[in-house]
This record gives sequence, C-alpha cells and structure tokens, in this order.
Amino acid sequence: MEFVFIKPLHCTRLLKNRTLLCRQCSGFEIKQKEFQYSQRLSKQLTIMLNKRERSLNFKVNNLSFAKTLPIINRRQKAFPVQTKMVGNQNHTNFLWSSMQKACSIRSSHNILVKSFSTSTARSSLSDTDIAMSTSTTVLPDSVSALIGSSPVNQLLFEEFPTICGAEIFLQYIHELTGLPWWSNILLTAFLMRAVLMLPLTIHVNHNQDKLRCLAPEIKEKAQIIKNEVKKSMTQFGWDKKRAMKEYDIHVKKLLRGLYTRDNCHPMKNTAIFWLQTPLFLSISYGLRNIVTRAQNPDMENDAEFIGLANEGFAWFADLTSVDATWILPVTVGLVTLFNIEMAHLGVPTVTTYRKWLTIALRSSCLLFIVISASVPSAMALYWASSGTLAVMQNLLFEFSPFRRTFKLPKSTTESNNPLRSLAQRAKAKYFDKQ
Repeated sequence: MEFVFIKPLHCTRLLKNRTLLCRQCSGFEIKQKEFQYSQRLSKQLTIMLNKRERSLNFKVNNLSFAKTLPIINRRQKAFPVQTKMVGNQNHTNFLWSSMQKACSIRSSHNILVKSFSTSTARSSLSDTDIAMSTSTTVLPDSVSALIGSSPVNQLLFEEFPTICGAEIFLQYIHELTGLPWWSNILLTAFLMRAVLMLPLTIHVNHNQDKLRCLAPEIKEKAQIIKNEVKKSMTQFGWDKKRAMKEYDIHVKKLLRGLYTRDNCHPMKNTAIFWLQTPLFLSISYGLRNIVTRAQNPDMENDAEFIGLANEGFAWFADLTSVDATWILPVTVGLVTLFNIEMAHLGVPTVTTYRKWLTIALRSSCLLFIVISASVPSAMALYWASSGTLAVMQNLLFEFSPFRRTFKLPKSTTESNNPLRSLAQRAKAKYFDKQ
C-alpha cells in the first residue's frame, strides 16, 4: 500500500485556509486538497523533520518510525533511505525518497514521503484508511516528468531574510491598500525613498557640514603636531621614519577625539550606500520571485500574486512579461544618466579619477537599459520609479526653502528654481566651452 502526504510550509508566508506551521521547528502540514484520503487517517499521520538531529519521525496508527538522515543537498532531487520501524513491532525496512518536484516546497529540506509498504502496517490499518492509496497510483510517473523543470529552481535567494521580508512587505502593502499591482510597486518605491532614504540623506548632509566646519581646526592642530615632531627630531635625534610614525599616531588620535566630540565620523557618509544597495536588491529580487510564483500556479502561492498578469497599466498591462515597447528600460537608463550628471555638475573641481569614473557610469546606463529589457515589467517599473524619485530627491536638496526648513548648510548650487539652475550649469559646462 502506498501513501503520499505532507508538504512543509514557511512560517512567515500567509496562506489562506491553511494552518501556519513554523519552519524553525520543522512543522509539516498534510495537503488535503491535493490528495484524497480518509479523515481518520489524516489525523493519525504526522511527520516531523528535526534539523538538528537530522532524524525523520512519523506515526501511523500509533506505530512509530524513525531514521537518521544524511545531509540533504539542495540540488539533489531524490535519494533512497532505509527506515526502520521501532517500538514493540518487528524491524521492517521501508523505502522513501525526497521529491521536491512534486510539491513545490520552499524549505531547504524539501521532502515528500513517496511511499512505504509493509505487511505489518497493512494489518494495522482499517479498510477506510486504505482509501488514501487510490490517489497515489499515478504519482511516480508524474513526479519523474516534473524532475528537471521545477518552478522552485526559478526562485532566487528565496530564503535570504531581506528578500523574504521584501516579498512579505510587498504582499502586505497590496492586501492593505487594495490597489492594483502597478500602483503598489510605485507606492513601495515612494515609501522606501520617503521613509528611509530621505531622512538618512538629511542626516548625512548634516554630518558633511560638521566635517566641513571641522576641517580648519584639523588643519591648524595638525600643523602644530608637525612642528612638535620637527622639534623632537632635532632634540632627540629621530630619523624621518620615526618622525612620520609619531606624526601619524598623534594625528589619528586628534581625529578620533574631534570626530567623537562633534559626532561626525566620515564613515557615516557611507550609510546611504550600505542601506540603499541591499534595500534595492532585496525588493528587486522579491519582485522577481513574486513574478515567478505568479507564472507558476503549482507553486506555493497566493491569489494576490496571480493578479500581476492583469494589474499593469497602459502599455505594460502584464507585469510578469518584459516590456516589448522598451519604454520602461529606456526610462531606467535616462533617469540613471540624469542622476549621474547631477552629481557630476555638483563637483566644483573634476579630477582625472572623477572624469574617468563619470565616463564609466555613463556607459553603464546602456547596460541598465539592456538588463531592464530582459526582466519582467514589474522589476523595470520599480527601477524606473525608484530612479525618478531619486531625481526628485536630488532636486529637492537643491531647493533653498527645503534646505532652510531642515537647517541644512547653504550650498553653492542651491536656488529657488533648481531645474533652471541645473540647466544653466549644464549649458556652461557642456556647451559654452571655447
């Protein structure tokens, strides 16, 4: 007699009409919709995978089974393991295998117990319990057909905490607002920019202002240290190597003290990069995985994801497909180029390094266009909206009333009309050269 049962669920996924079980404690759920079996047997069958001890335990009519498992390779599709029946019953071997492809599982230990048979177990089961076996006669063929083409393999970094969190956040915003998916993506980009990036950018601007105000004091005290080191070279006979070492030690000590006093360490200026980069990648991968789930109904899915196929807007009505018109990819490239040029125009003196860096960044815009044309429209829409909001934020920081409101220092490039000021600077830099 054959039994097919059990599908593990991710504890953080909201699955309607199903019991949520914790992935950390390795809880599993019997799938009643996919397999037909008696209600009595469904209550008696349980399975638990203990990851720490790597042991498999299940129970059928009070007969306990246990087996220590080898470490499972994620790429391994199926492997046989011999299992013993323990307790008061005679030891009998059972054959089982992991079938990832048959039950779209998100856990790294993706196990579907395919079958087990024994005369002892048969005698302990009632006739009504045997009804479950009727739904499993065609499973081996269907499972073998699915191996190698599973939608699970199409998910990227699905168990990474930030990417999993991005998926949950996107689904939560969609359920909370009830907006179509294209509006939900725009709203997500706006929230990330307004709630996280804008306050952090204001803080970084204040930190940069403190460093600028601190520069004259650092220069003055560093000169004093330099003079003291020169006197010590004459008085104590230090060589240049010893003098440079003493100078570096005292200057570093001076900088640490001044940065602590004014709470303006230069590393704070890199906070934007360390927050924006993983945040951008997490939401991008989260959208990509949501699109993958929408395209594969057999996967562990929610009805909201399927709406991606018809909750687009205008020319990108299907958010799961690429933008055939290339409007979104070109928009991504243009807004990226605009941000690069704004940063370039804000630099008073262009060094050789800065010049070649700007050229490399400009060239990368073409690469962004090609990449955006090969990803689903949902991702391209998020990239375009995020880049557009970045342009608006950069213009906002060039707006004088905004800077005065948040007590930001006066900038040489700020004005009451940032767009006009930017156009004048671009004209003077690129077109008025003689």
